[in-house]
Amino acid sequence: MYSLERMLHHFHLSEKRRPSGFEALTINYTISQVASGMLSMFGVLFIYELGEKFNQGILMVFLFFGLQRVVVGLSVPLVAKFISKTGYRWMMFIGLSALAVKAWFFMQVSQYNLWLLIPALILGGVAIASYYQGYHGMFLDDNDDNRIGEQIGLLTLFGRMALIISPILAGFLVDSYGYSVMFGVAMSLLIISLTPLFLMDHHEHKPQKFAIKKVLSLIKQKNKYTVATFWWYVENAIQTFYWPVFLFLVVGSHIKFGLVGSLVMVVNSGAAYMAGKTYDKRPLRRVFPLAGFLVATTDVLRYMSHTMFLAAGVDSVNRMASPFWWMKIRRSALVAGEKIKAVMFAVVWEWMVTGGFLVGLVLGYVILKISGGNWIWLGVPSVIGVLMATLARNRK
Repeated sequence: MYSLERMLHHFHLSEKRRPSGFEALTINYTISQVASGMLSMFGVLFIYELGEKFNQGILMVFLFFGLQRVVVGLSVPLVAKFISKTGYRWMMFIGLSALAVKAWFFMQVSQYNLWLLIPALILGGVAIASYYQGYHGMFLDDNDDNRIGEQIGLLTLFGRMALIISPILAGFLVDSYGYSVMFGVAMSLLIISLTPLFLMDHHEHKPQKFAIKKVLSLIKQKNKYTVATFWWYVENAIQTFYWPVFLFLVVGSHIKFGLVGSLVMVVNSGAAYMAGKTYDKRPLRRVFPLAGFLVATTDVLRYMSHTMFLAAGVDSVNRMASPFWWMKIRRSALVAGEKIKAVMFAVVWEWMVTGGFLVGLVLGYVILKISGGNWIWLGVPSVIGVLMATLARNRK
């Protein structure tokens, strides 16, 4: 049983006791999320601001993160092969190390050497494929099956608590010292986050035979978990890659942008833990579609917010409702994942996420291009993503 109180108690480790796999994963995830939060939210702004005009900035966001996701998709099966031999934590080590080097490349990029974005996006793709396959494998091996939702919520809670810190810290660093210092801090935190993975007891690793045909077979089955995950990330792509640009244009400064990001994560962190714990006890069949409706509605209202106050308010409501929607999809997928090899599940998951992100990125860019920068139309793919994910998850 992993209640919040017990987890906090376990973190006060004696000299004789090493952290369990789940505890090490939680500590690692919390620290690394501070850095990842900087590189994701402010990474989008960094890429956007490399463009001289709005159209060029949006194109660069689309190309950089779209190509990075292509690298993820291509890297996933190769990473799975390595995981079968090396184990989960070594792949997490490779992933976070690659992300740290990506941060270093970002520190070197300017208008005069944009070609450095190519190795940066390749490293970013390898980092995502490596870290999250290791993360999912370790979680599936070390979780408590009866409280899987609570543990997902607990990891999300600590991750979101880290994300409360990262936006305001990143905003301060960028406004005061520039992007290079912010990326340097992120790089240092990524290196520090590796420590818990090597303090834990030796993680028993059972070699798992990986077969690409088996993965393709699982995807072809088009079960409700894979389909729901794909559509969830179509919606998520709009909010991950285009919402930060819109919010920045509304608030007008990096520090205000970071402040809004930190405030909404306060709401999101608590909601994620409560949603996970609640879904362990009851299915919330009525709450799930209602939460989805609220997510879709606020996805639209976000792009009608033209003041910092309105943007923060609508985004807060969205972040409060969203865990009660996506947690059912996430929990169900992980429960289904326990019935197959962890490495197989990790590949299926990353491919579904990658597919959803790529479709969302394409739709978002095409809409902004055709509409001449009319942001309100981004609500269309967001609503479609929420609706299709909800219908897919609820089908029999």
